[in-house]
Amino acid sequence: MNSKPIASILPHFAASLRSADRKAFLGSITALIALAWLVLWAWGRSPYARYLNHGELGEIGRDGGALFLATTLYTTGWTIMTVAMMLPATLPLLEIFRRLTRRRPERLQLLGLLILGYLGVWLGFGVAAHVADWTLHELAERSSWIQANPWVIGAGVLLLAGAFQFSALKYRCLDKCRAPLSFVMEHWRGHRDYRNALFLGIHHGLFCLGCCWAL
Repeated sequence: MNSKPIASILPHFAASLRSADRKAFLGSITALIALAWLVLWAWGRSPYARYLNHGELGEIGRDGGALFLATTLYTTGWTIMTVAMMLPATLPLLEIFRRLTRRRPERLQLLGLLILGYLGVWLGFGVAAHVADWTLHELAERSSWIQANPWVIGAGVLLLAGAFQFSALKYRCLDKCRAPLSFVMEHWRGHRDYRNALFLGIHHGLFCLGCCWAL
């Protein structure tokens, strides 16, 4: 039997497998993002739409005594919004990491931990932002001067966000987000894989947060 034709086919077969694997990966991530948007659309038209609005969360807890339920639903909604809006920005990083780990038997777990770390950063930011907003409202209710000058809070937040846009930290974070290949090569050590994958996602999430929180 002549093995030469078989040998010539093998590279093309391997390439087709890699292409199919890449398409399956991108299709899965795209489906997840689309599902998140669909859930948000349906949620926004349901009787529970108010739980997506952090401005009403405090009032829900005060009126109905259901603060735990309201907080849980708000956190869930925030996570879904993060998947819908921020996960697309990580596709280049996820694709590079998928290629880097595609020969590992635990590659799906590693990819899942990376995504978990990334989403965890945004979830933590969402909770912190809500607590800060709630605290400001509580302080405003106790201050007659702030009640007489409510524009101060909005102006202060806009000033802080605007100043951050021109800071060195903002551009450092932006440089990290724009270069996913160098970011992976810098942070991926290849040992203690599960921990490393989780922290890779956390680090990337922190840099993306540094770019986008003020928007």
